[in-house]
Amino acid sequence: MARPRRSHLSELDLQALIDEVNEDNDSDYRADSDIEISEDESHSGSPSIDLGESSSRLDLDPQTESEKPGPSGDGPDHPDEWTYDMTGIGTNVRDFTQVSGPTHPLDLDAEPIEYFFLLFPVSFFDTMVTETNRYARQHPEINQRWTPVTVPELKAYLSIYFYIGIQRLSDWRDYRSTDEILNPFVSNLMIRNRFEEINKNFHLADNTANPDRGRAGHNPLHRVQPILDLAKNTWPANFQPGKNLCVDEAMIKFKGRCPFLQYMPAKPTKWGIKAWAICDSKTFYMLDINIYADPKCVKNPGDTVRMRKGNVQVIAWFDQRKVTLASNAHDASDTILTRRARPNTPRPEYSQPMAIKQYNLNYFGVDKNDQLRQYYSIASKAHKYWKYIFWFIVDVCAVNAYILYLLAPGGPRPKLMSHKQFNLSLVRSLAGNFTSRKRMGRPLKRPAGHELTRINTKRGQRDCVGCKEVGKKTNSGKAVQTKLECLSCGKALCRPCFETKHQ
Repeated sequence: MARPRRSHLSELDLQALIDEVNEDNDSDYRADSDIEISEDESHSGSPSIDLGESSSRLDLDPQTESEKPGPSGDGPDHPDEWTYDMTGIGTNVRDFTQVSGPTHPLDLDAEPIEYFFLLFPVSFFDTMVTETNRYARQHPEINQRWTPVTVPELKAYLSIYFYIGIQRLSDWRDYRSTDEILNPFVSNLMIRNRFEEINKNFHLADNTANPDRGRAGHNPLHRVQPILDLAKNTWPANFQPGKNLCVDEAMIKFKGRCPFLQYMPAKPTKWGIKAWAICDSKTFYMLDINIYADPKCVKNPGDTVRMRKGNVQVIAWFDQRKVTLASNAHDASDTILTRRARPNTPRPEYSQPMAIKQYNLNYFGVDKNDQLRQYYSIASKAHKYWKYIFWFIVDVCAVNAYILYLLAPGGPRPKLMSHKQFNLSLVRSLAGNFTSRKRMGRPLKRPAGHELTRINTKRGQRDCVGCKEVGKKTNSGKAVQTKLECLSCGKALCRPCFETKHQ
């Protein structure tokens, strides 16, 4: 599987990342900017916009200037209602004085798993255990020999996915191989049948509690709602953001059946589930996400529609594609945007909201968090879309945990872990000493120094001495070949013959 390019982020500390993305950006809104909202003509609807204590559903329909309400004094008559009147907005914005950074109480010598558990608490493993066992009981026809899963076992199960995110192999079966060259970690941690049993029954919520599609109360995100709620609580609780926040889309790669599947041909990930994410622009820490939908209310370059509620304004603006954003720190002023043109043709000029120009200077957060997430993503092929959302949340928990580790107060650290080392520490901590393999019989005792090793010759294999002594041959009547030999004896022996001769 192709991996994302690791040009400069994976091995640098956060300060280097910050210095790089905070370089002067002289350009205005870029034609390939990720802040476009919707390209799929088959998806429409009204956006659900989270405004902190209140949440409103907007229908932003384009209106002519004559249809829009005119100014009325210093502001709207009803500041708690959405209006097109921009009078006085952005004139009473206070200076930003809040101290930003981690809010956790961890010491500088805390382990990576402690940072991860701030965002993905151990208590959530109890939820996963309950719902996985519940689903297995609800389907006895496919779980006749089901053994209830436990918290240590689910931790080990999750550690396997973190390991896969670091060590990519060409064939899924290689992860379960007993060949020490390929992958001893997974095969020693959990046997194949048990891993597949857990994979088949893994759940986060009770499916029977969700009404059928089309009925009142149906939630298309019911299966991942518990972990979405978890993220909305733990992510902002452990970090105080700075002044500049970035809202952008993050694509969750998926191409199967999903009621809110999006297609964006201009994106690297063309098919998937699109979520709106908000990040701190300086540190790339992700604070919240929402699954996405938006209207189509502007169509021509320079078209702008604004609405406000109190001191919050929502802007929809069209350049080469549509852009929407919400702000509580800007007025309703515009600037002139000049685009490049073909030779001997006039350069087009049209208005651009000042809030969007400022956004272009601070939109890096979601992109950089997304880049860090894809380096060691735990996502693997599955038929159910909700699992991709689960993996996305876990990935972001790991990235946010790494950012908290880098920003921990009391530094600098004598030795800073790289992103890869941090995730490897998570693998070890989650796996612990767990193993589902059962050791049968008494442990074998063999003389010291007698160990199997690979035959180091050009041909790479020889006739097994033990099989030849007992007259054992292959089905075609040929001598049994082996690629192993005893390190001390120098004899070519297959594994069963080696165990027999060295008891």
